[in-house]
Amino acid sequence: MVGDIITSYHSGFHRVLNIECRGPNSTPLFEYERIFDKDGNPKRGKNSCDASYCRKAIEILPQILHELDQKQDRLRRIFLSL
Repeated sequence: MVGDIITSYHSGFHRVLNIECRGPNSTPLFEYERIFDKDGNPKRGKNSCDASYCRKAIEILPQILHELDQKQDRLRRIFLSL
């Protein structure tokens, strides 16, 4: 939906600007602006890709945060062993 924050074929997090229908047997084309890089740093730029490559950020962020927590725990154990 226009305005949603998504992940896409291109790295980072993007805000959907437009959804272009491409026919009854095709997935839509999402046009979007990049708002953050993959690490959450503000970035700018416009791009587009097939909707099949896109996911709502709210669906993927819990997994990303879980993986970061696991990495932090592993690094903390290394640090405490020094």
